[in-house]
Amino acid sequence: MTTHNGKCQERVREPGDWGGFHQCPRKGVVWFEHKLYCQQHNPPTVKAKSEARSQEHREKWEKEARDRAETAHRVDCYPELLAALEAISNAWANKSPLSWQPDGHFQLLEQARAAIANARPQTP
Repeated sequence: MTTHNGKCQERVREPGDWGGFHQCPRKGVVWFEHKLYCQQHNPPTVKAKSEARSQEHREKWEKEARDRAETAHRVDCYPELLAALEAISNAWANKSPLSWQPDGHFQLLEQARAAIANARPQTP
């Protein structure tokens, strides 16, 4: 059986570069597996805090992965958007009315609309 002096039984690092250890100076308030711990070093509390930090990191990494995927998707859409914009720009430079020729210029607008729709973020 572990003897105790009323203090937390956890060993904590010494301040400084040498990394020594000493007994936690706080008063022990929780018994866990025959040892006395302060509230900070209580093993279930330590485990819960660690799991919460891990969950926060997982969420952050998943968000970063989604952001990278969205950026890659937009980069992939660039040539299509540029082609649609160049086609509209060329039609405008030739001073041809965009709404008069259903087969030609409406196709340009539909091409541009499709490229823009493809470039928008995909919502799951």
